[in-house]
Amino acid sequence: LPRLDAYLNENCDLIVIQPGDNIKSEYNSQADYEALFQYCSEKVPNAKIVTVGNFWRVVQAEIGKNAACVNKGLSLVDLTDIRDDPKYQCGMGTLVYGEDGNTHSVTGTAVAIHPGNYGMDKIGKTR
Repeated sequence: LPRLDAYLNENCDLIVIQPGDNIKSEYNSQADYEALFQYCSEKVPNAKIVTVGNFWRVVQAEIGKNAACVNKGLSLVDLTDIRDDPKYQCGMGTLVYGEDGNTHSVTGTAVAIHPGNYGMDKIGKTR
């Protein structure tokens, strides 16, 4: 958790947390989520914390995240409505900007199924 300190400072007024999408098992990590939420709220007590639901279904991870949000009184952006809908995914052949500043075409399935621009816009507008 201390590795987050570089990002958590008194200037933060909003913290968006989206853990869990890359959990490959049915591990219910409620205690871990609660520890993360508590740490962030202690570091930046005046910031609003919003948690984003999973884009992929991992039932136990979602149960843990949802329960932790309820216990800590945090908002949860539910992505159930856009999950599994290709129009919200990046898609094969989509042009993206890499960390190197260059444009690249998406050629890998794992990248293609992530949210694309339309998906990210929908996530940002979901309450």
